[in-house]
Amino acid sequence: MTELILKLSGIISILITWLFVVVPAIRSGIDNKRQTISSATKKREVAIPVSFGLIIGTLFQILFLSYLLKRFELGYLNFGSILFLTTNLATIMVALLPEYKYFKAHSFFVKYYFVFNPISLLYISYLANNVLLFAVAIVSVILYFSGIIRIIMQEGVCARVEQWAFFTLSILTIFMTVI
Repeated sequence: MTELILKLSGIISILITWLFVVVPAIRSGIDNKRQTISSATKKREVAIPVSFGLIIGTLFQILFLSYLLKRFELGYLNFGSILFLTTNLATIMVALLPEYKYFKAHSFFVKYYFVFNPISLLYISYLANNVLLFAVAIVSVILYFSGIIRIIMQEGVCARVEQWAFFTLSILTIFMTVI
């Protein structure tokens, strides 16, 4: 049972992120083209599930890292793993430092996560020595950043940027689980 949870930890993290972060923000009535997901957390009924989702989802992301390192026989002390762990620490900081109280710190941690998390997954896929996985990771990261840049240029920083990021990272996580 423990092995199965470890193997599915990335997918569980995806489900938690979508159900407890993205959906509550959308249901709160934010304008996806003008506001971020963090904007929704000004409402207590949204702040609690979003913070919960970020923290619990992050714990499953750390389990996912353990799964990847075990599966591909990688050590914990490699650049990709350390970078991945720091992005997860950033996610916890995002949950603990709400945008409306700690704007600069919150923004820093959000940007850190969205820039370095896909890079860490790309590096881990490179270390895995699996050509198919690395090719999928390259394509995913290119789509990730090109989509983010396109949305920001058209609409600015908004929830659609975050939704695109979560979507592409979700696809990459699924591929990293099954390839």
